Amino acid sequence: MIEFLKSVMKFFKITFFISVICIETVFLEVGAICAVEKSAMAICKNTRKRSTRKRNTEKKLWLYNIHTKEEIKITFWKNGKYINSSIKQLNRFLRDHRTGEHKKIDIRIFELVFDIKTAINYEKRIEVISGYRSLKTNHTLNKRSLGVAKNSYHILGKAIDISFPRSYLREAHRAACRLGRGGVGFYGKSGFIHVDVRGSLVCW
Repeated sequence: MIEFLKSVMKFFKITFFISVICIETVFLEVGAICAVEKSAMAICKNTRKRSTRKRNTEKKLWLYNIHTKEEIKITFWKNGKYINSSIKQLNRFLRDHRTGEHKKIDIRIFELVFDIKTAINYEKRIEVISGYRSLKTNHTLNKRSLGVAKNSYHILGKAIDISFPRSYLREAHRAACRLGRGGVGFYGKSGFIHVDVRGSLVCW
């Protein structure tokens, strides 16, 4: 009888031990699943945050026209879209100051200026030396200086001459060359760089 009771007790101990192991295994599995779900939720949350930041990105320009003495600080792109009213203001801002004529500026010019200032971490205003040029103005300047091309990209609204402080000028030129959108000229003595969006990279 005693041996029988010992066998029964041993059986219950083994059964209890196995049950405890099973319960612990279940808790571990549940914990692992919760950890995975928590990680997945964190990843999704971070992805949503990045997406929101991306959607909310704004592209701004702060420009000063040395000829008209006008200044403009404007957001031209927001939430993945160009702002038409801002583009129109920029087109007029970059008009030929001699004749008052303005033309639709290639939107890649605005992108290029924005990317240059971003690349060199420059947040102050950028001076504009020359934006759009009418045929008449370009012809006059071409007769005065060999440095003005007869078929300038300024006539097409595809070029801009901009000035940075001396400490940023060379860096801005290098950044524009790295971006490789078109022609990039350095005019150190005059204190400005020329950039255009002809497509093929030409640096001078």
